[in-house]
Amino acid sequence: MTTESALRGAVAELVSARASQRGRGAPDALDSRGVKPPFSGRCACGAIRYTVGSAPLAMVNCHCRDCQYASGGAHSSSLVVHCSAVTVDGEPRWYETRAASGMLARRGFCPTCGSPLFADSETSRGIILAIKAASLDAPEGFEPMIDMWMRSAVPWACTNPAIPKFDTNPPMRPPPR
Repeated sequence: MTTESALRGAVAELVSARASQRGRGAPDALDSRGVKPPFSGRCACGAIRYTVGSAPLAMVNCHCRDCQYASGGAHSSSLVVHCSAVTVDGEPRWYETRAASGMLARRGFCPTCGSPLFADSETSRGIILAIKAASLDAPEGFEPMIDMWMRSAVPWACTNPAIPKFDTNPPMRPPPR
């Protein structure tokens, strides 16, 4: 199984679980959510802007220690999108670290103002990209589907009891046929 098919399978499973939680039948991707394509965002100083031309694949809160450091908070809220749908104006700076998962994690930020903007890993690079929800021009549309890396969550983290929780990464299963 390729990394891309595993990622698609995991996203399809998350969308399906979220749809059934809401009492809907088959998932309709994320078209009923508040983040509609095209959507855009930027860093605090405006030196880096981005536009995404397709709906998010997933919206997640990650509570891993690396995301806590990178966000300066209890977790990092991100929209997962296809790289091919993203256009970036400006040059983010990237920082790499070995995450608790064992994967090389990379975080993109504005070199001028320091705003966190993007994240990926060595297994998802060039396929999917996580975009920081607070960088959206309209962040009020963000609606997390899962909380992940809960084993690293700080005791004061506020989480929504209605969304699925995972101790680490959600399972990577093949896409449904």
